Amino acid sequence: FTRRWGYDEDLHVIYRARILRYAPVLAAMLKPAWLGRAIGRVAGGVARLFSRTRAPVEVEPLEDFGEEADRLWAEVGPGYPVAIVRDAAYLQWRYVANPDQYTILGLRRDGHLMGIVVLAETVRRGVRVGEVVDFVCGVDDDTTFRQLIDAAIHHSRARGHALVQAWSIRSTALDRRIRGAGLRLRRTDVKFLTSPGLRGMADPDAWLLTQGDGNDV
Repeated sequence: FTRRWGYDEDLHVIYRARILRYAPVLAAMLKPAWLGRAIGRVAGGVARLFSRTRAPVEVEPLEDFGEEADRLWAEVGPGYPVAIVRDAAYLQWRYVANPDQYTILGLRRDGHLMGIVVLAETVRRGVRVGEVVDFVCGVDDDTTFRQLIDAAIHHSRARGHALVQAWSIRSTALDRRIRGAGLRLRRTDVKFLTSPGLRGMADPDAWLLTQGDGNDV
């Protein structure tokens, strides 16, 4: 297909994940399941001994998007050369008017909206998974990005998810940010084809690409 029609897979898109509950994850991976569950309990106990959990970040749920979201995108959007315009109109259409269910959190600093993260949940191979579907923050604002991921991890723990995960483009600055924020496990690959004629947009570091840009969310 790719050779005949000229599509290229220039971006190596992967899932980055963090395991929150080892027992259900290993039960889904290993046979018999009881053995995986038993090993998972031990692995989870060891992980808790060495983990350092950051304090939950103060975020607030957002019911819809308005002028603040427009202002935020106007501030941070120029830092992303290749991206869907995540202004209020798009975010409202994508995550509020959409019949699917999303959790939308806003992070403020001194009353100023600094970042947005959109979360969803799914079940894969019987395992409950929390998904970082989308985010909006400054391309160089590592503090806000880490705090948004912290909020996602805290939300997933509270919901009983076994994994929390996000899309990433391998070997990019965004991938380093995601790993630095705690989503380090490379779980699986995602097929992402670019159309003919988009070769000028093939620099992986130019893209803001999230799971919300896919068609299976």
